[in-house]
Amino acid sequence: MKLLYSFLFLTVAAPSAFSQPGIIWSTEVPGAIGTLRPPRMGIDSNGNILVLNLKRTSSGSDIWLVKLSPSGELLWEVSFDGDAHLTDYGNHITIDAEGSIFVFGITFVYESYDGGSIFAEISPVALKYSADGQLLWHHVIPVPQWSTGAEANALAADNAGNCYVAAGVEDATNFLPTNHLIKYDTLGNIVWDISDPNDSIRVTATALNFLGDSIRLRSKKRNIFTEERTVCTQVYDLNGNLLSENTKEAEHWYVNVLGETKTGNLYYLDDRFIFNYDVFNNRIWEYQYDASMDNINSILFDFEVDAGNNVFLTGAEDRMFTLKLDGEGNLLWKTANSRSSAGRHMDVDVYGNTLVGCYFYENQVFSINVVKYDTVGNEIGSFIRPDANIDDLLVYDDASFIILIRDFSSTTPSFTVQKIGLDISTGARHVPVKPLRFFPNPTQQQINMEWDSATGQEGELTILDVNGRVLEEAAIVLHAGAGFDVSSLPNGLYLVRITAGKEVCAGRFVVAR
Repeated sequence: MKLLYSFLFLTVAAPSAFSQPGIIWSTEVPGAIGTLRPPRMGIDSNGNILVLNLKRTSSGSDIWLVKLSPSGELLWEVSFDGDAHLTDYGNHITIDAEGSIFVFGITFVYESYDGGSIFAEISPVALKYSADGQLLWHHVIPVPQWSTGAEANALAADNAGNCYVAAGVEDATNFLPTNHLIKYDTLGNIVWDISDPNDSIRVTATALNFLGDSIRLRSKKRNIFTEERTVCTQVYDLNGNLLSENTKEAEHWYVNVLGETKTGNLYYLDDRFIFNYDVFNNRIWEYQYDASMDNINSILFDFEVDAGNNVFLTGAEDRMFTLKLDGEGNLLWKTANSRSSAGRHMDVDVYGNTLVGCYFYENQVFSINVVKYDTVGNEIGSFIRPDANIDDLLVYDDASFIILIRDFSSTTPSFTVQKIGLDISTGARHVPVKPLRFFPNPTQQQINMEWDSATGQEGELTILDVNGRVLEEAAIVLHAGAGFDVSSLPNGLYLVRITAGKEVCAGRFVVAR
């Protein structure tokens, strides 16, 4: 047997490897931004940053897409103005391995009814751009005559240049929604369109994931006649055939944020609750944030899930708070920041540290405070930016993050992207568990390890497939020559995660016989 391996170790580096605190670069993009939809950011495989925003026009707004280099250089910006030249906005952005950018949002188109009368219809629109900003195609999803509403619910892309969208449109004659799941090929042609005309079900939140050989659609739904609320999972093959469907009763009506991990766990926020469902829509657990009676308006705004299925939550009470739950929904820690009014955006790095983007209002001025917490809730860094508000936040690498802000001190309408470094050498840190070397052992059909400063330490080993599904889990003692068995794994690419104490290292390897 021949073993090939390729590891990218995500272990805590020495303090000298971390950037200095503060702004690494700042790029202002002129243009009148709108507030109808929150902006979105994404990072492609080359480290370029994509920003999906909303540009105001004299007649409404345009979809606005901007690309920045890893060093903050403005590479290009493009706008999409629909046929009616009214209100256009993007809800979702995703980037494929080739760097192509897919956008899904809303546009207005003019339709002619009743022998010539013109009416502007609100319609979902899908767009594909090349890596250099050229619009390759766009498609407007048709809506019923005199439609009263349309929703661009979800977007996903596969590895072959195709994309998938979930949309909803509403008929004005009976107010019944029609829900669509559509596949577009790389040229923008519709491969298939699965729709439920005149359905009584309104989709209130959606997650859509490409699984390699299938598409999984997760939806929170409400029956507009009975008010029954459900969580539904549908899996389709790439030809549009329904492979499985599962629907179960769900709690609560409104969904603030909905997301699905690659392992199939579904999470959604509902004011002070977070619910966790497995891939079969069985409720695993729920957690209710118990606010004090003096703060009945407290609310959860955002959440993230790390590789160990720990859940991080942020929101507002009388000040910003952040919670960490374990994979069973038990509270591990809660912390608050007296300098901030509300936590609105968050992300988690590969080590389990948490970044929370907050704002506060002081002396009639809005300001930003980004706070970094370690795995046990100690504050290990912060960045304050006066006279601005935060629209999005993403971890960029192990030493920095990027923020999207509205700079109120700017003399021209614009938005600003900043790359920020936080020096975490101060505050609580843990001695890293750092592998020196991994090497194949074909005779024993295993991969052996050498470790730095981890001799005899106990850890947990997890092997996953490329879709994040757990294949094997085992306890392991970290010492020179320790190994893990791969004899039961067929040829292919695998992910490995080793947790020891509060540290995590991760990588990938290939088995080829």
